[in-house]
Amino acid sequence: MTTTEFAPPSTSPRLHVRQVRGLAAVTELAEEWQALADADPLATVFQTPAWVLSWWEHLAQGEQPELSTVWDEAGRLVAVAPIARSRRAGLRRLTLLGQGGSLTEYVDVVARPETAAAAVPALLADWHSGPPWDLLTAPNIPADQPLGLAMLELAGAAGRRTVIERHERMYRPLPDSWAAFLASLGRNQRKHLKKFANRLSREEHTVRFTVLEEPAELDRALDRFFALHRLRAQADLGVPHRDRFDTPARRAFLRAVAGRLAARGRLLPCFLEIDGNLVAVQLCFVHGRTLYPFHSGYDPAWAWHGVMLTLFARCIELGIDRGMTALDLGLGRNQEKERWGGAARPVISLSLGSAGARGHAGIRLYRLARAWQQRRTPAHGRPAAGEVEVNGDGDGED
Repeated sequence: MTTTEFAPPSTSPRLHVRQVRGLAAVTELAEEWQALADADPLATVFQTPAWVLSWWEHLAQGEQPELSTVWDEAGRLVAVAPIARSRRAGLRRLTLLGQGGSLTEYVDVVARPETAAAAVPALLADWHSGPPWDLLTAPNIPADQPLGLAMLELAGAAGRRTVIERHERMYRPLPDSWAAFLASLGRNQRKHLKKFANRLSREEHTVRFTVLEEPAELDRALDRFFALHRLRAQADLGVPHRDRFDTPARRAFLRAVAGRLAARGRLLPCFLEIDGNLVAVQLCFVHGRTLYPFHSGYDPAWAWHGVMLTLFARCIELGIDRGMTALDLGLGRNQEKERWGGAARPVISLSLGSAGARGHAGIRLYRLARAWQQRRTPAHGRPAAGEVEVNGDGDGED
């Protein structure tokens, strides 16, 4: 563990930055880290120890995980940022979370609100003065929050040694009743919800919505999710739908993070059955009072009945009933998210080369890698009715 002191130019208390290295040492801080995430109104589920520890355990690409921690004079933990160090193509890299950020919507600092303005510069100063790096990469950081704003300012000073990619996340507040939510939707969306409900009723189907509440049944529930997610990905419905859990490591990651979130009552696996048969699954996460619909799956044979639209609506209704006040629809902007009332918020992926030849080489290689990745990524059309496909793959690096 290394320590750096930082005295911001104000009356703020002196802050101490410590690097905690290795999964065992980081895990010892999990409870304090969780309390910090719960106290930060800007934090998302993707910055919690449940998410980051699971990601490092199953998806890190041979990197050395570290937790950059900030402490005040009273010994309180006031900020954390997960980072990883690696060497690729001869370049020393420092990446927030880790290479690619697979399945992670946003990467950010978690900080106490009263100290965030000082803690973020303290972290940046520590990364600058710590072990040398040639390329610093921050994938998918909210651009309107302290870290994103500070990184944009840093990028402006670095000039050509910077690559900034701009994205959007979709988000909306939730009213305190389902009736008020329905009233907030456009006429066409309300019409679609009614049409599919009437179609199922007219054909005399029995529809049942359930939520898994028993952690002991989670593994089986995830098996059913993987099967339906894969089935949808294999179907030719005119809209490409990638299987996001097509490797053992990705499936193991989801099992790990789902188990940790379920233990805290922050996982809502939602199921739709028709005539006793499971036809659709939607995984939802909870952090604070925000509902995060993650990935889904359904039987394409029921696409004409709009089962995902029906299930997604029931998930939102459940969230409202349980006191959720916001809906985070994830990275990427499309018509389906807009139909649910999502509004765009800015997100950036930023890569910064260090001063000197190695930093310039790092930026050149990064640009080449991104161009190659974008060429091999198929274009996605508009999701089918009710499908709210989250991005789920960080900055897309391999």
